[in-house]
Amino acid sequence: MKSNRYQGLSLELRRALLIISSLFLAGALLGYVFLGLLAGVSIYALVLFVETRRFYLWLDGKTKDLPNHNHVLIDVAEAIHLMRSQHKKTKLRLKSQLRRVEQSTSALHDGVLVLRHFDRLAWWNEAAGKLLSLNPKTDSGQAITNFVR
Repeated sequence: MKSNRYQGLSLELRRALLIISSLFLAGALLGYVFLGLLAGVSIYALVLFVETRRFYLWLDGKTKDLPNHNHVLIDVAEAIHLMRSQHKKTKLRLKSQLRRVEQSTSALHDGVLVLRHFDRLAWWNEAAGKLLSLNPKTDSGQAITNFVR
């Protein structure tokens, strides 16, 4: 069974053909075939530029209005919106898990350190802070080699 999702390209092609062929026929009826064709292509290109600009504004977060006429951009915007919402949910879930791990390790009597890239201090429990005399305001982000030799 064929999905209705992401049919924007075929819909956009139909819209382009409708605009261009309508003005082509109008130009042919008036005896200006080339001007009718040129007007159709120009109007479609102008509409495309305006809608693409609106898409970029939405993408940058400067407007909440999704592009509502260009079917391809609508498909892309919906896919990005879905990815953003999934990312937000995942981020919240991971933050919650991190808080639980931090709470669990802070209760340990053993010192626990969490390091970032390049062996930089990201987090430590109270026992590690006392053992290494760590100050959260000044030592977070410092290299572990500054404290352990």
